[in-house]
Amino acid sequence: MGEGIVSRKLKPGDVLAVLFVFALAILLMLFLPSTNGSVVKITTNDNVYTYSLYEDRIIELSENGIKLTVVIENGCVYVSDSECRDGICKAHGKIKDKGCIVCLPAGVVIETDCGEVDAVAG
Repeated sequence: MGEGIVSRKLKPGDVLAVLFVFALAILLMLFLPSTNGSVVKITTNDNVYTYSLYEDRIIELSENGIKLTVVIENGCVYVSDSECRDGICKAHGKIKDKGCIVCLPAGVVIETDCGEVDAVAG
């Protein structure tokens, strides 16, 4: 009876090893940046630009006679200034993990969480 079942009691070292692995997993989840939304894709009428969401930068665009200032900082992207009459893109605020900002008069789309990309512009 019960020939195939092995019964062992956990030793203090086993419990410590399991707790260490759980603690390490939690620390990695907290301190490693998420891969979701780690790129920003800016699509204009003529081009597609891809940037890292974790490298702060200011991007000046001029599309359809409208100047836009796109800011990437602290893992967020937003339009800080726009000459378009609507101003919806500027009022949209910051996006981080998954989102989209559109400036229709300028023909510019700013997206995060765009999926796989071949390269990140530097």
